Amino acid sequence: MSDIQNISSRRYTIKPRKENGKKNVVIVGGGYGGFAAAKQLDKDYNVTLIERKKAFYHNIAAVRVPLDHTLVERAFISYDNLLKNGYVLHANVREISSTLVTLDDDQTIAFDYLIIATGTNNITPFKYCVDVDDNVPSYFKSMSDSIKQASSILIVGGGAVGVEFAGEIRDKYKEKKITILNASQHLINDKLTSKFYKRLDTLLEKNKIQVIVNDRLTAPDSINVSIRSGTLQTYNVERKVYITEKGVEIESDLIFYCIGNTVNNQTLTTHFSNVIDQQGRIKVNKSLQVEGYSNIFAIGDVNNVPELKTSFNAGFHASVVAKNIPLIEKSNDFKTPKLNEHNVAAQAMIGISFGKSDGLLQMPNGWVFGAFLMKMLKSKDLFLSRFNNKEFNSPKPFFKL
Repeated sequence: MSDIQNISSRRYTIKPRKENGKKNVVIVGGGYGGFAAAKQLDKDYNVTLIERKKAFYHNIAAVRVPLDHTLVERAFISYDNLLKNGYVLHANVREISSTLVTLDDDQTIAFDYLIIATGTNNITPFKYCVDVDDNVPSYFKSMSDSIKQASSILIVGGGAVGVEFAGEIRDKYKEKKITILNASQHLINDKLTSKFYKRLDTLLEKNKIQVIVNDRLTAPDSINVSIRSGTLQTYNVERKVYITEKGVEIESDLIFYCIGNTVNNQTLTTHFSNVIDQQGRIKVNKSLQVEGYSNIFAIGDVNNVPELKTSFNAGFHASVVAKNIPLIEKSNDFKTPKLNEHNVAAQAMIGISFGKSDGLLQMPNGWVFGAFLMKMLKSKDLFLSRFNNKEFNSPKPFFKL
């Protein structure tokens, strides 16, 4: 990938506006919500998807790639075949206003409709940094070597990523000592059912995963910086004793932090500060319109919908917006459109993989299913085939090993 450069160091090539009578839709962010919205709107609108990364990193599979670096070839997906009519612009956005998107080279892009899908940053390897370059395969190869070498592994953070990562390690290495340290009582999230928690406890006990709850480990500054910026973290095998805030000593050869995220709202603070909540998320109504704007939407992790921030929900948001924009188009001074709404389910839906053949699924009605269904739906492949083939239309591999 010798042609990959620091995209902030050059002037971007913006294609001229198409004079075909179609309205212009600009989408900022090509993650799970942004790319899905772009695909659904591509036929009937002039779509420009602005994404700072040259490749889509399939975060759902990010818990498995550190153990099998060859999956880099499938987890990093090119945007080349995504759209048939619109196009993907790989660029850094400096500022978003109510009428324009300004890039960091001072060029501006006007829109009739805007979809903000800027998402969140998290720590590598569970989300990958902006600068996707030739070092990616060797980075993951080094990580898989470290995991193989370590006899004990500490995972700080028992959210979905931490639990799934523990499951991946246990699936490949049956004898390693694995400890999850979680700051709160419940793993994954505190909005799930008691039945789910009970079955999760049983799953972890069966797989000899040590779990410590209601305690925490102060993260070093480098980790906090990485959560904000997505910079790379190195993972070296070194036997250490970690002491939690409550004084519990945990001996481990290797440590992974699966904690926190930072909302990517820096481009919004100038013009949308009045609709950003205390968590840094942009306020939307049930139709996912940004408060005070009929033609601007926010989807995925960046909005303030009170639900689990998952790739599935981001995809649901994309579908709602893709249906609402044509409805707004058909409205006039005499008729207010009845827009589709995204309604939060009474119970959260979440599927947690645990290696290639186990896991737990909670449905919106509260039902909980185990290994058989999860293997079929998610755990076996982590949707790698679906995203490479169906979602991104079978592009050439971004990395060819």
